[in-house]
Amino acid sequence: MISQDEYFIGVTLISVLLAIVLLIFLNRYRRDNTRLRETEGKLRQNEQELQSSLAVTERQAQELQVLNQVRTTLARELDLSALIRTVVEVTPQTFGYTQVSLYLLEGDDLMLQHQIGYDSVIERIPIAEGVSGRVVRTGQPIFLEDVREDRHF
Repeated sequence: MISQDEYFIGVTLISVLLAIVLLIFLNRYRRDNTRLRETEGKLRQNEQELQSSLAVTERQAQELQVLNQVRTTLARELDLSALIRTVVEVTPQTFGYTQVSLYLLEGDDLMLQHQIGYDSVIERIPIAEGVSGRVVRTGQPIFLEDVREDRHF
């Protein structure tokens, strides 16, 4: 028969062993949980990178579509004004722009060839004025996030 002291020691040992097993389990769980959170973070980051890459790829596909339509028109059409019309009309269809115009340089002026979506039409833009004139003079593209904020527009 087991004495009360032996029983108490046995229960205490079992309790200590269970506590040790529980601590080992919790420690492994925390490590696994930490790794899981790190993996989830990496997966989210990868997802964002993939979404960004997808957006770039879709934009490139749209640009290639425009180039293909222009190339097809070039192969069929020798008339410059028909080609210009095609470029101006395909651009809003592909990219969703509401206003598109194309000007050609004639002397010191940019002369309108074709436009879509503008209420008032500017037939001639002197290259000494405005954003378009600056692009012609410098040969450098300009990106304006808000044309209302540029005094040259």
